[in-house]
Amino acid sequence: MFCLSRFVAIRCVKALFALVTPMLPSTPEEKQAIIDYMNSQAPDLTVEFLQKVYVENVLSHQHAVWDVHTNVDRWWVLCHE
Repeated sequence: MFCLSRFVAIRCVKALFALVTPMLPSTPEEKQAIIDYMNSQAPDLTVEFLQKVYVENVLSHQHAVWDVHTNVDRWWVLCHE
């Protein structure tokens, strides 16, 4: 029987999720807005990777979900566009 530690298992699931989760298109301006937001909320962290993963229209407002990876951890940023 092959057994993984919880840490390794979580890393494997995250890697598989990244492979099967399609990136939505985003503009450089949208990405910069997320980076600026992260710098205002967590100035000690550095954004290493970000991608828009989900967008939904609610009434006449568009809401987006971003997956942001920093040098320390991972954040989910929800924004109104």
